Amino acid sequence: MKSYLPGASLETSRKHANDLEAKLKVAEKALEEANAKLTSKADEVVEIKSQVASHEAEICLRLDQLKSSFTKKIGTAYQMPVDQRQDVLLDSLTILEANSVRVHNVLTSFNDTPDPVFSYRWNATKSGLEVAMAMVMAHEETADWEKVSSLHAVDATGAPKSLVPFIRKARNFSKKMIPLVCPTEAPSKDSSAAAPASSSAPSKVQ
Repeated sequence: MKSYLPGASLETSRKHANDLEAKLKVAEKALEEANAKLTSKADEVVEIKSQVASHEAEICLRLDQLKSSFTKKIGTAYQMPVDQRQDVLLDSLTILEANSVRVHNVLTSFNDTPDPVFSYRWNATKSGLEVAMAMVMAHEETADWEKVSSLHAVDATGAPKSLVPFIRKARNFSKKMIPLVCPTEAPSKDSSAAAPASSSAPSKVQ
């Protein structure tokens, strides 16, 4: 065999070839290991992408459920135009934020509007208290109105008393007092004394 290396012997050429072959095997093994690692990393990336896609789908589903809930509560919900949609998850979040603002505005409008039923009951209770106090004053009965109006009644242990038994007792007298306050009302059947028809309602105490 003729050597193409100047001054090199056949043995030297063989040794050089063997060294090259050994280095080639090492390089091939390193390449195989690198390809295996790359394949493993690629599989890991695919798995991560799959998990992310699954989480995004779940989040989008929950956001859509919230949007449906908003629609039921406020009657209408914000819908993002199709030409403005870019990312499914971010778009769903934007829709949720927009509908949250709508719900907040609706609740704020409710809070700003007085409840007519509550206002009526409050005024009726206030008028009833004023009339009862006026009748006590008209009969010149002594009552510590400052104490009654500023402190809650308590028992011997200092715990607030329940007004339920007192309210039940007061009902027996309120039936007799109504004809005195409202002469046009028919007296109750269980009233023990008839009210004078000419009685007039006492003026309210401010």
